[in-house]
Amino acid sequence: MKNDTQSVVSFNFFKNQMNAVLSNADYGHLVIGKLETPNNVENYIFYEESKLKINNNFTCSTVDENSKKVINTISSVNSARCVTIYFEMDFSL
Repeated sequence: MKNDTQSVVSFNFFKNQMNAVLSNADYGHLVIGKLETPNNVENYIFYEESKLKINNNFTCSTVDENSKKVINTISSVNSARCVTIYFEMDFSL
């Protein structure tokens, strides 16, 4: 993703796990996720979404008109500067 101004990377940290999605034109979506096995606290998987042998049937039912505006804005930004760290926190923190 380095030097790719069109790539998007998102790491999400929670109390007992983390996940991530890395996207660009060359690789598509690369995903890091915690394995769903009993008593798992440290085993994760890293995979290229386009190489999955089963269809991902997840659908998001949230209606959010603002997300369309954000996606259009992101795709039109071309900057030489790179965001190194961005924090978004909720009120309960």
